[in-house]
Amino acid sequence: RFALQSELESVALTFEALAPQLTTVVSASYWIGERLYTPRVGLDTGLQIWWRMRLARGRVYMGSPLALLRQMAPQELDQVWRQLLETYMTILQEHGPDQTDCGAERARLETLFEARRPLREQSEQQWNALVMAREERLQRSWGRWASQSQRRERAAMEREEGRQRRHAILERRSEHLEREWM
Repeated sequence: RFALQSELESVALTFEALAPQLTTVVSASYWIGERLYTPRVGLDTGLQIWWRMRLARGRVYMGSPLALLRQMAPQELDQVWRQLLETYMTILQEHGPDQTDCGAERARLETLFEARRPLREQSEQQWNALVMAREERLQRSWGRWASQSQRRERAAMEREEGRQRRHAILERRSEHLEREWM
């Protein structure tokens, strides 16, 4: 250990410098068009940061804007962005190299968020069109099912009326035969 430590010192390194370092990368392309990178920290802290960012992003997985909109409504995705942004800014304040200047980064991210608004709105319109088309298909299929059900019910009623007519005819014949035999 002493030999290793002296060798590390000869090249200006420490044991701490050899420890694993983590940077958490979170996809935020739907909201801002790029990924979020947390500061590089030690293993334990890095895992805590990863967990905090995962909780903030929730069950939103990577994919196209339409794939994300299939998972959550647009309002829910906006809420996830707010949670993710607040968590990210807190992490930058706690672990960033320049912990005092998070305002500039927040402003940059808000500008990116606003710049992506037209793309998000376009995706939402496409999503709305898909949802409406699916609803129309469901309504048409429900209408077909209802009309088929009505036809079946009418056919069953007609069969029952036919049975009742045949039964009435048999009753009249039976009565007629009874009168003739008596």
